[in-house]
Amino acid sequence: MSNTNKKNIILVPVDFSEATDIAIHSAIELAKIFKSELILLNIFEETPVDEAARKLMQSQFVYRDIMKRLQSESERINKVENIKTSFLVKEGNIFDHIGKAAEEIGAYLMVMGTHGVKGVQHITGSYFGKVIHGTSIPVIVVQKKSNYKPIKNILLRLDLSKDTKAIENWAIHYAKYFNANLHLVMMDEFNNFPSLVEELTLPEIEASLKQNGITYTLKLLPVNDSDFVKHLLIHANYIDADLIMIEQKKDMDAFIIGRDEQAIILNQQQIPVFCINPLLNPSPVIF
Repeated sequence: MSNTNKKNIILVPVDFSEATDIAIHSAIELAKIFKSELILLNIFEETPVDEAARKLMQSQFVYRDIMKRLQSESERINKVENIKTSFLVKEGNIFDHIGKAAEEIGAYLMVMGTHGVKGVQHITGSYFGKVIHGTSIPVIVVQKKSNYKPIKNILLRLDLSKDTKAIENWAIHYAKYFNANLHLVMMDEFNNFPSLVEELTLPEIEASLKQNGITYTLKLLPVNDSDFVKHLLIHANYIDADLIMIEQKKDMDAFIIGRDEQAIILNQQQIPVFCINPLLNPSPVIF
């Protein structure tokens, strides 16, 4: 979907868990800043044909309960938070239908909760990578203790690949919008071997940041540092990061989202993580 079809809507997948309560709270705070509308989404999973008869009545009661709870929460947000809020229920597979719903309604951002690798529930747990992979909008992933606070320090992971321009554009947009400091982190090898990268160099990025009036710092980690993610998260803690921004990377073992990305999204500090698929999100949507 092109950016011209996006609307000022934040989509929040909901499974009524503690993690998605935090996602709703974070989405509310962002909606106030962006003056956005909220849509709460529940994916009502399909019942296998051979179990349909046994579960038919149960499914009907569950569906009605979901509708009532979504309606009640939407009305609460409308009344208490003064944010236009509606809800949507889709039946099917969460991995297919969250992305399709985002595209259908024209949302420009998704806020999603996760319990982490353990404690898998409907849309939370270790499967968030599949959801992000199949979504054509940026996703902010929050954990159970990711209490929202104003975004003043943003950590941006860079690798100077051709995909970096997309996350750089989003980082500049957010830094401007929140008047935040940007903290770049990258491995020193990418800076020392510019001939190995495509279309982008560190001086070009720094020039772009200066041109846009962005206050930034740069942290280079040693080329032989096998604990890149560990030290990235240590640095995130050091700068008191309110948001980490990364682009999605595939990995031969994970296939859907790389191990480093999973480790960053599930960071112990529970810092919210903004993640994009750079092939689908070349530039920010501005309203």
